Amino acid sequence: MAVINVAFWLAIVASIALVTVILLVARAYTSLLPLITSFVAGATAILGSVVTVVGIVTRLTADRLTVTVPIDPMGIRLTPGFAIEPPATATIVAGGFNQVIVEAEGIGLSARWAYAASALLSGVTLVGVAVVVWRLARATRSGDPFRLSSKALTWAALIVAGGGILASVAADLANMLASRDLFQSTGWMARDVPSLADDLTPADFGWPEPVGFALSIPFWPLAAGLVLALLAGVFRYGAQLRRETEGLI
Repeated sequence: MAVINVAFWLAIVASIALVTVILLVARAYTSLLPLITSFVAGATAILGSVVTVVGIVTRLTADRLTVTVPIDPMGIRLTPGFAIEPPATATIVAGGFNQVIVEAEGIGLSARWAYAASALLSGVTLVGVAVVVWRLARATRSGDPFRLSSKALTWAALIVAGGGILASVAADLANMLASRDLFQSTGWMARDVPSLADDLTPADFGWPEPVGFALSIPFWPLAAGLVLALLAGVFRYGAQLRRETEGLI
C-alpha cells in the first residue's frame, strides 16, 4: 500500500511539473500554444479511450473489485474495557460511518454492468471534450479558429452535461447494487441478547446494512456544459461576423 501511495504522489508531482513546463513554453512561444494544445488533447483522447476500455473490461470480468458502497449509518462503538488515552479533545454528538471501501468477490452482474456503464459514460465525456479541444487547436493553427462550427461545441456541451450526470447516476446505482450484494440478508441471529432489546439491528453487532438508491447530481457537468454552450454562442456570432465581413469585401 505504501508503494502505491508513493507512486500516486509521484504521478501527481510529475503531472504538475508537465503542466507547468507546457504553460511556461506556451507563454514564451505563443505560436506554439495551438500545437501543444493539439498534442495534449490528442494524447488525452487516446489515453482516455484506452483507460475506458480497460476499466469496462475489468469491471465485467475481474474476480475481485475494489468498490466504495453506501451503508446505513453505523455509529462508532467501543468494546467494553477499551479506552483512548489521552481522551479525544472533541466529542461525537451524532453520525457515523455511511460507506465502506472493500475489495469484494462475487459482485453480481447487475452491479458490474452499472459500473461498466459509469466507466463508459465517464470515458465518452472525457474523450468528447478532448476531441473538441483538439479540433479547436487545429483550427487555430490554420489561422481560422471559427472553422470549428458552433454545432461541434453544442454537441460537446450536451456530451459533458449529459455524460457527466448519467455517469454519476450509473455509479450511484452500481454502488447501491453492490451494497445489496455484500450486506443484504433475509434474517439474522445473535446469542446472549437481552430479551428487552427488540430494537436491535445487525448494525448493533457490527454488520452493516445496505441502503436504498440515493441519487446525487454533480454540479461540474452542468457548469462545464453551460460554459461550452456559451462558447458555442460566441463561435456562432464570430462565424456570422466573418461571413458579413467577407460579404463586404
